[in-house]
Order: sequence, then structure tokens, then C-alpha cells
Amino acid sequence: MMITKNQDFVQEMQGIHYTAETLKISDQSRLKMIHDTYNKHGVDTSVLPTFVALEPYQSARDLLKQHNVNISTQKFNKLMIDAGYMEILPRPSKSNPNKIKKIKILTDLGMEYGQNDVTHHAPYNSQPHYFCNKFSELLVKLELI
Repeated sequence: MMITKNQDFVQEMQGIHYTAETLKISDQSRLKMIHDTYNKHGVDTSVLPTFVALEPYQSARDLLKQHNVNISTQKFNKLMIDAGYMEILPRPSKSNPNKIKKIKILTDLGMEYGQNDVTHHAPYNSQPHYFCNKFSELLVKLELI
């Protein structure tokens, strides 16, 4: 059975929707995934909104360093998981469909302090980033300061 370009586009958009919902991807990352797919299939992107991040955000590693919290990102992630702010989800490996990889995402509770963004090198993966203006509050809740 031959898939038409239109069917291929629809399937890819459905995949984006499923991935974004499952990984709780931020609106900014969803828009990037849609924009990239539109471009790939030659669809006009002028109908898409321009997204502007309302709050600056950074990685845990950078913010831990800025706040002089001397723990590894791995230890921080474990504390986040234990407190219910982060969870680990399985996903199939792109290179080996028989292999399962694990990714960390912020839970609904954790989304108060950050967002799940698509990584640049792996568009179907997610990486938590944290709002700069809320990170101190999160560190207090985790009893790190």
C-alpha cells in the first residue's frame, strides 16, 4: 500500500500530537515540532502563531550552579522524582526498536516550576527546563536551601 504525501503529513501530525501529549511538551516545543513538519512537507507556515516565551528558563545544571547548590543533576533529578515533581517514562529507541530508553519529564506538579522541551538533537525526546524566577522556590521545597 502506497502512502500519499497527504497521508504521510497527517500521520506525522498525529505522531506529534501523541508525542507532545505523552511527554507533556511545552507549547513552544510543540510549535517548533509543527513548524518543522510543515516545512518538511511544504505547508505554508504563515498560519502558525509566533511563540514568545513568557518566562526565561534554563537547565537544572545551569540553575544549580547559579544558586551555588553543589549537587549533581542526577541527584537533583532523584530528589525531583521522590517529591513527585518528575517522572521517568519509557520510549522506544530510534536506532533499535527492541530497546527501550528512559526519559525524565516534569509531572503536572513539576510544571509549576518549569516545562518539558524538545531536545534539538532528538525531536521525539524531552528535557525539563526550569523557570529562572521559580527555581529558588523549588530548591526550598526540595530542602536544598
